[in-house]
Amino acid sequence: MKTVVTNAGLLARLGVTAATLLLSQQVLALGTDAGTTVANQATVAYNVNSEIQTPIESDPTGNSTPGAGNPTEFLVDRRVDFTIVEIGGAHTEVSPGDTQAVTELQLTNTGNAIMDFDLSLVDLTSADPDVHLQTDTDDVLINYAIRVANGDGAAGVPDFATDLVWVDEIAEDATVVIYVFADAGAILPNDAYDNFTLNATAADDAGAVATPGVLDALLTESPGADDPTLIESVFANVSGADGGGNATEGADDGYHVNSAELVITKTAAVFSDPFGSGKALPDAVIEYTVTIDNSAGAAIAESVVLTDTIQIANVALEDEAYGVTQDVAIDAAFCNADLGDADTDGCSYDAASGALSIAVPDIGIGATTTVTYQVRISPL
Repeated sequence: MKTVVTNAGLLARLGVTAATLLLSQQVLALGTDAGTTVANQATVAYNVNSEIQTPIESDPTGNSTPGAGNPTEFLVDRRVDFTIVEIGGAHTEVSPGDTQAVTELQLTNTGNAIMDFDLSLVDLTSADPDVHLQTDTDDVLINYAIRVANGDGAAGVPDFATDLVWVDEIAEDATVVIYVFADAGAILPNDAYDNFTLNATAADDAGAVATPGVLDALLTESPGADDPTLIESVFANVSGADGGGNATEGADDGYHVNSAELVITKTAAVFSDPFGSGKALPDAVIEYTVTIDNSAGAAIAESVVLTDTIQIANVALEDEAYGVTQDVAIDAAFCNADLGDADTDGCSYDAASGALSIAVPDIGIGATTTVTYQVRISPL
């Protein structure tokens, strides 16, 4: 399973990716390079009345004069063939607030010409097919960016600030890593999925001439009979021509959000009453129990603050319900709900407005915190 990588951790993954590429480069470019000139000439030797005659060489338009023929030539055409696949076979794990979460795909040129590839990303929705058996939840990451690592940084480390957003001059048999970056917004639900498709479209100079630093024109398939004087293109990629007549292959990948998933439950029970009836009579004490459950969460809930507005027209917070300065119980601990949180223990209570605020310690993955406090029903 892939994990989120921010700027600080990205370089550590590059070595792993490089090793993956070494194992994956098992295919061989097919055939002779596009643009190769094949030229040869036939020679016919013959006798007349048992007399050896001067051999006659062939010519594309016909020749009967010895030594006057020309070779027959043709250019090897371009077989357009390539694959793009996602590396890792799983969604990249992110948490809300992560920046530049990265996932990798790899493009392999299995054709017979050096080619460029234009790259484009399509953000999928719940209406699209699943990716890695997971349906898109329509929760969208932001600031998507594509970068192709050219190994142009120090010690061959990619410089993503300047690397291209398209593939430049990938040779036959070569594989290049494509990095997709995205930011996870601060507010994303746990177990959200944002799927995408990365498309690569073949491009090349018409004369199969290398033009580094320039994205060549997108290729179209050559129609009609072969022209031996031209380098023509035949699409051998799995998908063939796309709707625009170009050669495009796509690979799916996506991000999976690991966040806290809190379930909040508040109950009320009669703690005591003047007559021991167990009823919510005037002057009875009611204990509220608030349960904050992160059992289904995949991340720690941090900076948790519970607020409640006590209905002061009818009830008031019971002071020191659990002991001296122990107005609120948080699991096995207590805090003092004083005005303005003068003692800075994270709990405050305004008797005039009924506003109660309780700072709750971080709630771990799969953990539950219970907060209790009491109110007294206004007496007659």
